[in-house]
Order: sequence, then C-alpha cells, then structure tokens
Amino acid sequence: MKLIYALFLFVLGGLVVYSCKQSNVHLTSQNTQVKLKPAEEYFRDKYGDLDEAYFKNKNKIIREDILKNTYQRGGSPRFSGDWVSQGPGNIGCRINSIAIHPKNENAILVGLSQGGIFKSTVGGIDFDPIFDAQENLSIGDIEYDPVNPDIIYAATGDLNGGFYMGLGNGMYKSEDGGSNWKNIGLAETRVLSKIVIDPQSTKTIYVAALGNLYERNEHRGIYKSTDGGNTWNKIFYIADSVGITDLFMDPSNSATLYAASWDRTGNHIASTVQGINSHLYKSTDAGFTWSKMEGGLPTTNSNGRIALAIYPKNPKIMYARYNRSINCGFGAGQNISELFYTEDAGTSWKSLPIKDSTSGLPCEVLGGFGWYFSKIIINPNDPKDLMILGVDLYRTKDGGYQWSLESPEWFTYEVHADKHDIAYLKDGSYLLATDGGLYKKDFHLDAWIDMDFIQGTQLYRVAYNPHKPNYYYGGAQDNGTFGGNKEEINEWERIWGGDGFQMAFSRDNPLIIYTESQNGALEQSQDGGLTFDRFTRGFQGSKNWDMPYQLSWHDSKKLIAGSIRVYVNRHDSSANFKAISPILNYGRRYGARGTPTISTLDESRLDSNVIIAGTTNGNLWVTYNAGQSWDSISINLPAGYISSVKTSVKDINTLYVSISGQRDYNNAAQVYRSNDRGKTWQSISSNLPKVPVFDLYILPKYNDSILFVGNDIGVYVSIDAGQSWERLGDNMPYIPVYDMELNEKNNELIAGTFARSIQTFNLDRLTKQNVSVKENLANNYSIFPNPATEFITISNYKFPSLYKIINVEGKNVKTGKLNSEREKIILSGLQNGSYILSIEGKRKRFSIVK
Repeated sequence: MKLIYALFLFVLGGLVVYSCKQSNVHLTSQNTQVKLKPAEEYFRDKYGDLDEAYFKNKNKIIREDILKNTYQRGGSPRFSGDWVSQGPGNIGCRINSIAIHPKNENAILVGLSQGGIFKSTVGGIDFDPIFDAQENLSIGDIEYDPVNPDIIYAATGDLNGGFYMGLGNGMYKSEDGGSNWKNIGLAETRVLSKIVIDPQSTKTIYVAALGNLYERNEHRGIYKSTDGGNTWNKIFYIADSVGITDLFMDPSNSATLYAASWDRTGNHIASTVQGINSHLYKSTDAGFTWSKMEGGLPTTNSNGRIALAIYPKNPKIMYARYNRSINCGFGAGQNISELFYTEDAGTSWKSLPIKDSTSGLPCEVLGGFGWYFSKIIINPNDPKDLMILGVDLYRTKDGGYQWSLESPEWFTYEVHADKHDIAYLKDGSYLLATDGGLYKKDFHLDAWIDMDFIQGTQLYRVAYNPHKPNYYYGGAQDNGTFGGNKEEINEWERIWGGDGFQMAFSRDNPLIIYTESQNGALEQSQDGGLTFDRFTRGFQGSKNWDMPYQLSWHDSKKLIAGSIRVYVNRHDSSANFKAISPILNYGRRYGARGTPTISTLDESRLDSNVIIAGTTNGNLWVTYNAGQSWDSISINLPAGYISSVKTSVKDINTLYVSISGQRDYNNAAQVYRSNDRGKTWQSISSNLPKVPVFDLYILPKYNDSILFVGNDIGVYVSIDAGQSWERLGDNMPYIPVYDMELNEKNNELIAGTFARSIQTFNLDRLTKQNVSVKENLANNYSIFPNPATEFITISNYKFPSLYKIINVEGKNVKTGKLNSEREKIILSGLQNGSYILSIEGKRKRFSIVK
C-alpha cells in the first residue's frame, strides 16, 4: 500500500509553545509538583506478555552460556574481551532493598531493581558488585542470617509491582558473605517480595511471593523452609492472581506471622492493581493456618497494595497503610486511603485521621501510583515515629496525627523521588533507598548525605559526541541526561532532568547540543549546554515515552523526529518542525496498550531521501523521496513492537528491522533483512537467543557484514551478515541492553544497559581484516552434525586425545578417547540439551547440542 502525502497540506490545531532556560543542573524542565508515574504501557508494549515458558527458556539460555564461559567459549577469540564500565557511578539507580550486617554496620548490602547486589565494607563510601555471575540480577529483598551473618539470602524479582520490572528466578544463598552464591529454588515464583528468618532457628525461613504479574498461576503465596533453603513448602495460597506483598514475624514469638496479600496481574489487554483479595492475614502456628484480620480493617472493600510495620520492642503495636483508587485532584489513581494502628496485635484497629486537612499528610504522597510503593517504616526505638515511603518521604512523631515532610521535595532532586526502603543505624541515623540511589540521613548533623557511587543506572539511550570522543553520554530512567567517563566515574555531569532519553551533538558546531526527557520533550542548547530552550515548535501528535529523533547524516542542521507522523526541522537556529508523512500508526497489527506512536526511525547514510520508520503497533514504513510518498512494508513481517530500524551502509535497497513484544507464546528472536525495499523479508535471527531484541546496529565500512544486537540479556554480534551470532565479550552480566552507538574515534561499541550504566567494548580485534595463522590453526577443526541426534563426528584433531562431555550442571556425563583423525562420538545415551565437549590438552571447549 502506498500513501501519497501532499506537501502543501498542513495540520490545523492548537499549539502550546513552552520555552524554558536553565543551567546544566538536574531539575526537570517540566518542573511540576505532579510526579509522572512509571511508564508501564511503554514497557508492556516493548516486552509484550512474558509467560512462564519465556522465563524458563531465558534461564536455560543463560545457564548454558554460563557453562560455556566456565569452560571457555569455543570459536574465534575475536568475540572475547572485557566490557569497560564507563559509569556513571554518581547519577543514581533504582534500589529496592537495604541490608546491614547485624554485627558490623560498615558492611552494607543494597539490592537493585535490575543491577544485582552491591556491597560496601566501609559504611557506604564505595560499593562493589557481588552478584554478577548469576542468572538474574533483579533483587527484591536481601537478609543476613542474624546468628551467622556470613550466610546471606537474596530474593529475586523486582517487588515494586510494575510491568517494566525485572522478573527473577527464585532464592539465592551465600555462605561466605556474598563471594559465592547458589540458587536454592522457587524459580517459578518470579517475584519474591520479602524474606523472614526465624532468629531462634535460623534454618527456618519464610518467603513471600508476588508471582509473575504477567499471568495467572499457582506460584504465589508464602513458602517455608526448615533446612536453610534446601527444600520448600507452600504454606499459604489465596488465588492464582493474588500474591503476598509484605510479611513479618513477631520478634517475641516466631510462631506468629503477619502477611499482606495483593490482587495484581496484567497484560496488554488489562491491568489489575486492587481487588477483593487484598487483605491482612495472621498465623499463630508458624504458618500452618491463617486467618483474615478484621477488628476495624476494611475486609469487604476492593483494596490496593497494603504495607505493614511492627514495632520490634513491643510487637503488639503495628501500623497498616491501605491504598485504593482515589482522586486527589489530578485524576483518579492509587493513593493512600487509610492508615490504621493497633496496640493489641491486631485484635482491634484504630483509623488514624490522615485525611484531615490539618494532618499535614498530602493525599498525593504516593503520586497516584501507590502500587509502586510497598513499605512504611517504624523507628525501632520509638513506636510513635513512623515514615510513609512514597514519591516524597513523610514522617510522624506522634503516632500518625501530625505529619511533616522528612526529605526535601522530590522535584528539587536533593533527595531523589520514589522511596523504597529504610534501614536504621544504631545512632538513629538511617539509610534510604530511592529510584535515584542511596542516601543517608545523619542523625547528628541533621543532614542528608548522597551515597551513590553505584554503577547501576538504567539507560534508555547513549550518544557519541564527536567533539569529545573520550566522554560518554546517555539518558536514564528517572535520572535525566548526563556525560562523563570512567576516569571521573563518580563525577559525571548532570545535563538535564526528568526521565532521560536521547542526546545528540551537531557534527559541525560543538556548541549545539540536544537533549530529551519523557514523551518527546526535546531541548536544544546553543552554548555548549549552559542553557537549554524547548525545541518542539510545530511538532505535534502523541509521542512515545522514548520519542525517536536523529540528526541527518547529510546535514547536521536537519533534525528528523517521529510522533504519529515523521517531522523534519531544517534549521538548528530555531524549531519549526514540518510533517513529511501522513499518520503512520493506524491499525492494530500489534495490539499496543498505549496510544500507538512511532518507536524508531533511521535516515540512510547513503541517501537523505531514504527514511524508514516503525511504530509501537507493528507498522513499518519507508520513503525513498524525502517523504513525498510512503510505502507500508510490514505486511510480510510478524506482528510486534518495532524496536529498531536501520538502513544499509552499502545499498539503499536493503533495510533491517528488529521486533520485540512477546505475545501469543511467540518467544523467537526477531531480526529481519530486506534486499528489495521491504517487499520481502528474510530472518537473520539464526542462532540468536530467544529473547526480545531492542536495538540493531550496523558497523559502517564493513558492507553490512558486522551487525550487533542489544537484547534482554546483553550484546550479540555477527561477522557474517546475520548467518551466525556470538555473545560479545566475557564479563557483561546477563542484563538488558536498550541502545548502542559507535565511538568512531576510539573504535568502541557503546552499550546503554538498563541495569549497569554505560559500558564500552573495543572493536580492534573484532574488525581486524586478517586473522593470524595461529588463530586459524586453533580453529581448524570440524564437529558435525551440530545439533545432533545420535552421534557427532570430530575431525582434524591431533590424536590420540582424551575427551569428556559436560552437562549444564558441570558434571562429566561421558568420557572417551579419540584414536584417529576422524572420530565418531555416540550421544544416544544422553538427554536432549546443551553440552560442552572438552578435549585433553586443548584450551578451547566446544558447545554441542543434542
């Protein structure tokens, strides 16, 4: 189908022009007291509905790759090497959990939403990662064994209840202070929200499971182990859509437990954040039986997320915070509905007057997205001192009657918005976990101390500045845009605020810089970043949370951007965007939950008339005449979220596209190439792991032979135009990579990870034209068929040699001897799966599949 776009037509409509100047600080240009909620619809469309089959397959892929790394990767060393973490270390990251060593307050653990566990041994002055070798780096809770703190338990999965959270693979245990970890089960729960250890018998552990929010299943409730996590039993279950969000033990009687349940599921069709099964429960027999708590609590209402706090010195004293859909003046949202207090262990509850206009607690303390906040915290030394963790932090010292703001207002960013955990120190100071990192409220100084220095920033986009090639730039979830490098890893400069997205730099004028915050809020600086002006005049229509734009390869004054149309601004002196396409988001090839928008676009390096654009609802368009007409080229592609489009660096007729969005049990990696302007498409996914692909990058000057993809578990590379793929590098954890760029001067691939800041990989070895004789000799072997059914044949090896076959658990399952130059190895006795073939005297090991 072809649409002809008449250039003399223009769009009529209202236009609000908003210009804002500010210095390069991290306050958002949309400086408002209404906090934007997390972009659930963006992530739900980008990822799709991730069912249990997807996570089982993903964990299997990672386990097999870990095994390959353990026994060294076969094939060319061109793919090996270390990723270098450039930072930032000071900008901030989403922290869910804090654990303080029970015998040494200088030993602090923090669990990140998707970046693993970091440890400090010096009171938070600096942190090091200790969980990188594991399958999953999304952390919900961490607990020290109170008697033997060398034993640490970690619950995986992001407990904050959003559909952009990382889902986990169960419980982990360390017996040496975090140096080594092993998975101890409950993988199918996917999100574990709380760990409780019996202080009288520390091998008795209780775990609260929220479950996979993308689907209804039985893997929810409360699980118990009495042997330190070796075995588990489910002891409490309500329904296949109801998980447990909070769990406490009476510190004076370990048989008494309290739990908060929560109705929470969703997919691209609907989302549930409250229901009739959200309640408080109590057990007095170590979890064998449970009863719903009443005594004045709202037991018949449809409730949202509930948070509980128990005073440890007198556990009869408890507080409970309830959420519900309430309009606080900015539209209906999940806000605090009631706060209750009991001093008789829950027999009777008193409602506290938080809605009283004189209480000082604002209705919108949870920002309208109360499902995102799971905790209230009581001072362990004062039963009347309570804090509510939300967008801001509010505190009462009289048991809930009068409240005051405990931290600076969120929009000052002195203390970051969105508070998730508090851990008290013995002197009355406390640590605070936020979406922007770790803070300390010093009791003696009565002051806030920023304790970032954790390289866990979640990057949406990265950028290359040709005028400063040794600096790296990016935009991040909740933490704006910034620049720096590893030499100043804890001194990166904040450039702009809000949620940060694409930055761009004029190739001709080093003073012209572009930056972007959520929903297409594009800003331009003409003085090298000292001040910025809004740069959106004429740019209309709904825009993606991560609105795509690009400076032209052929004219750096020309900027191309996408909303529901493609727009062009032709002068860098001022914004005056003109549409060059019709509306491109019609139809429902892929059922986007949010308003369909353009999600990605690319102008050809070879011809400025060629532009390709993709949408969140699966449409793909191309123009070969600078927008006078557009061809729909998605008809032969599977439906999905168009995550990345690229034009060829050697032929204007060749186009590339990656598709994410896993729905209808379609878990395939999806990367395609067309050699005929999109009329037909061929998959070049080959042996890519079956996880969503978020970005595609074609290395210039190599005739489309060297390709990179960023996906849900890292970066993969092909040096044969997509016929085969290898994981790039040896040390990047299994984390999402949303964006990639090339540092042209340093010949580095820049990866924007959504878990562990910006990382770079030197491409000198990968791009060398002549492979050494030594490397050719090392790879002069043949193993076929692979995958195999009954046997493999190995040839061109020195003999005699001993061999062994190792399974994914690292166990030897078959051994033998190669007695000739061409030898057959029988596999019929092995189960189907992946294995490592190890040959005596060889440094390399080789992956085989039966």
